[in-house]
Amino acid sequence: MITVVLGSAGLMVMLEGAVCADAMGAGFELPVTPDEVTEAYTGSVGTYLLYQLIAWVVMVFNIFLAQGPLAFAAFLVGLVVGRARIIERLLAGEFSTARLVGYAVPALVLGLLLSGLGSWLAWGAPGTPDYDGSAWAMMGQALALAAYPIQSFGYVVLLLMAFRSGAFDWLVTILARQAACH
Repeated sequence: MITVVLGSAGLMVMLEGAVCADAMGAGFELPVTPDEVTEAYTGSVGTYLLYQLIAWVVMVFNIFLAQGPLAFAAFLVGLVVGRARIIERLLAGEFSTARLVGYAVPALVLGLLLSGLGSWLAWGAPGTPDYDGSAWAMMGQALALAAYPIQSFGYVVLLLMAFRSGAFDWLVTILARQAACH
């Protein structure tokens, strides 16, 4: 995982000078001016579709190199969790609470540290609006991106523990009724 993050960040840093607008997240700018965008949205259907085609060409790299692999990875994790019946086993009490807390707390702490470091690298210290992170901004965004699934794991484990405790049986009942109505 860390190799993928570092490799992706390195690739983005190399490409930054060629295609990125700035280090603060403007990212891949469309090759049109704001006036042309306004005209495209308020003009004919043809101008709107042409603008969308240009936007798609610019964003296709983000979709294939970032969103696509993340969605596929999430699918694979869900597949493994479903086949192993981990959620059912967790709710049935097969895993001890101490073991689950032992997974959730480090995941939340590591996710918080990675997110904090990523934010610091991407946007600078709090209160520094003129921060120019350049190459570090991409590394910060990559670290934050790597932190999201780690933090999500911690939150999901804590939520599943809460639902397992019985304290939220009323919510489960309401949700089950709503699901049965639809």
